[in-house]
Order: sequence, then structure tokens, then C-alpha cells
Amino acid sequence: MDAFFPLSGDVSQTINPWAIWLRSANQQLGFITINAQNSGDPEMERRIIEEVASYGRQLGWIIEALEVVTSRLDRDGLTRAEQAALDQLSDLVGRVERVTGKEDTTAVTLGRVDRLIADLHDLQRTDPEGYETVCSRLRAEIE
Repeated sequence: MDAFFPLSGDVSQTINPWAIWLRSANQQLGFITINAQNSGDPEMERRIIEEVASYGRQLGWIIEALEVVTSRLDRDGLTRAEQAALDQLSDLVGRVERVTGKEDTTAVTLGRVDRLIADLHDLQRTDPEGYETVCSRLRAEIE
């Protein structure tokens, strides 16, 4: 036989700090702000984060898929703005890999080549003489 103090009852509750945090409006986590008031369905967002994946992991999956698509893309017909967008994605991937320690500094990959090309575009814009020097050295090595 169980005995309880008055008004206590059989009390057990699972406390999930993420759920409490997500139910509050306008919460900041790093650079991500979750505004439950502007969300179409804040409860659905909470469930996705708890049951599927964090925003960071979701973005990681999207970036990985975009890398596959862009690595197979013929860049010859792209406009400057389109090329810049792909260069920016390659730069993002490289920076994230350096922070997470996932960058393999010995493997030559299309992603690393894309990052080199993005760096060359930046160098061409910011230091035309340095750009010409680097291109000359690359041509000498390739030929």
C-alpha cells in the first residue's frame, strides 16, 4: 500500500531543459535565434529539434547534399554571381571542416579545388599582382 502526503499524489515528471527553453519566445543559442512567436508551428519545430536533428545537423546534411550537386555541376555557363555563390559555399564548407577538425589536409578533392578557385577569385579582386604571381606558379607546376 502506498501512502502519500496530502495533495502530493504519485508525482513523477521528466524534465527536458531543451523543451523548456524552446517553449520560451525569442531564445538565443549562439548565432541562432528561435522566435516562437513568429513560427508557424513552434510545437512542430520543438519536436523536429528533439526527435530528428538540431538546426546545425540539419544544415550539415543540406550542405553535404549541395556539395554533391555542385561537384557535378558544369561551371562554364554560370554567371559571376552564380559562381560567387558556389565559391561562398565552398568557403563555408572549408571553414566548417577546419573548425570541426574534419578537414583532410592530404587529400585532393573537388571541394578543395573549389576552395582554391574561390581563394584565387578573392586574390584576383584584392591583390591583382599577387594573383598573377600565384597563377604563374600554378601554370608552371601543371604544364
